[in-house]
Amino acid sequence: MAFCKGGFGAVKSFLQKIDSVLESLINDITIVTGKIKAIEGDPTIEAIIAAIPGGSAIEGYLNDALDILFKATTEADTVDKKILEYLTGLTPDAADGKLVKLAQVATAVADGKQHPQSFYDTAVQVHIEGLK
Repeated sequence: MAFCKGGFGAVKSFLQKIDSVLESLINDITIVTGKIKAIEGDPTIEAIIAAIPGGSAIEGYLNDALDILFKATTEADTVDKKILEYLTGLTPDAADGKLVKLAQVATAVADGKQHPQSFYDTAVQVHIEGLK
């Protein structure tokens, strides 16, 4: 199993970089994106507002992440409108994927982008899959 050589060490090193503060950020952000995912059918602004703690740091992280993901191509001026636009017209699987990406980018923003985006992509995925 030559392809695994050093793999366990790399995994251990990766997991050690996820301290309790980062773990808490990932958890808080994925709770909110999970609530948005759980909205049945087409999400509404009211349902999105109810899922996001208003005025919270999480709302700010999601807003900043959406700005990054939209790359200034939206005229939406609030986080709820940005999320609605971000998810409009998608299949449930595509929306799930976009919400995971939103959580990944929001986590990077919340952590001050101390690591490459791929680190946050993996960290959020590990959290979602329950591997940590």
